[in-house]
Amino acid sequence: MLNFIKRNGSFIGFLFMEILALVAINLGDFSEIWIIMGFLGALFLIPYVILFEKKDKLALLLFTIPFILYIAFTAFSRFFITNSNILSILVSFVGPLSFIFAGISLKQDKDFKMETALLVLFGALAFITSISLIVTLANYGPFYAQIYAGRYIYYDGEMLLLSDIGLWISQITNAQMMSIDFVNVYALVLASCLPALLFISPRKNLKRFVLFAIFGGLGLLTLIFTPSFKPLIVLFVGLLFALYVRFVKKNNIGRWIINVLAILALALFLIVFAILIMNAQSGNSFESLKSFISSNGLLNYLFNENRYAQNIKLVLDFSNNISNFNNGGVIGFLFGSTRTYGHGTGSFIFDVINEAGFFAFISLITFIVFAFISLQRYLRFGKGPMHVKMMIVLFVASYFVYTLFFYQSIPYTVEGRYMSYSTFPLTLVAFFFIGYSFTYARKAKDLELKEATPLSEEKVDDVPAEEKSAEIESSLDTSIFDEIEEEKHDEK
Repeated sequence: MLNFIKRNGSFIGFLFMEILALVAINLGDFSEIWIIMGFLGALFLIPYVILFEKKDKLALLLFTIPFILYIAFTAFSRFFITNSNILSILVSFVGPLSFIFAGISLKQDKDFKMETALLVLFGALAFITSISLIVTLANYGPFYAQIYAGRYIYYDGEMLLLSDIGLWISQITNAQMMSIDFVNVYALVLASCLPALLFISPRKNLKRFVLFAIFGGLGLLTLIFTPSFKPLIVLFVGLLFALYVRFVKKNNIGRWIINVLAILALALFLIVFAILIMNAQSGNSFESLKSFISSNGLLNYLFNENRYAQNIKLVLDFSNNISNFNNGGVIGFLFGSTRTYGHGTGSFIFDVINEAGFFAFISLITFIVFAFISLQRYLRFGKGPMHVKMMIVLFVASYFVYTLFFYQSIPYTVEGRYMSYSTFPLTLVAFFFIGYSFTYARKAKDLELKEATPLSEEKVDDVPAEEKSAEIESSLDTSIFDEIEEEKHDEK
């Protein structure tokens, strides 16, 4: 097994870089083919499992159990069994598992360069995003979503709100009308690499700095020329986080504030979710709460009158009445509905409940919490350049935050084709990054101790050259102010 890894490690890593880029842009609109290629590529990575220590394997199993449950509940839900063929069901099961497994495995490959993989990925995203932007501007002009707000166009006998659509060139020769949120999320994750430029010295790594700046800049231009303010807000929050890590992270008070805010955000989410469930129930249940919400203008808009509220209420209504028992009700709430509601609920959370049920939702939320804890440890203690770690964290965080509020499960405006969140192209890329960044508590503690006890000057010459090099590299990677220290060293 070890000989196989040594002989083929570079090739397998390069192969998966290309697969990741093809899956992300969904070239030719052949998503199932690219997912199957990802599954085949993951099979070659099975030998890397032997590189894990026994304790690592146990931690990895505990980390992935919620993910496996989420994928199983989704792939074999009432929704997929009713609306999909056997191939689609199998792809929706093995696809996500393959990508998170590939990320976990390739982290063990010393020949795999994540920075190169990011350049390939962002380059592919920049290509398809920029071509789509050019076609959109040629048809509708710059700032069309603002200039023509409230105006409609007719296409194939349908009346479409112009500010809600964008053109996308996944098939290269054919522009497809897509939901504007579909275009926005691609532009957002592409632009998410820009805040990480704070950790690249243009004086020492000019080519790298310029490439990432160009790729991220194309995503930013797409958001500006549309214009789309919602993803710009998410991008701005990502910039604030990068500034915090770059200049304030060593302040314990700042770290404590971030942890408190994260706990408060989780508590607020649980409270809002409970209110949504109670407000959604039909009949006379929770009548006082529903009356209070209806009497308040802001609350009524948030829970009743916005364009997604009615679909969310249908998904969350598990009142046991005959009219909705077959498609919703208790069975639908626990195990998924057999149909979609309108153009989706606008949030991946409620779409997951609709297609796979409450158990899948609980599994996914648990996995996301585990993932963000692991990402925090990876950012602080993981090996590799700081800008690479920041790009991975911002990609995953930006994607999950944006799709929490603005996900479109039916992004094809004209065709009305459904896309499950578990096999959405960018979701698979996010799963890969989560797998690659997996860092558990014991490993993080070991790295923290190593960081806290660097090699002394008296003993450094007694250490073998390879270990000394690895120690110095790890120290540089985990230092947030490495560029400042290097500049002082150059001046001396």
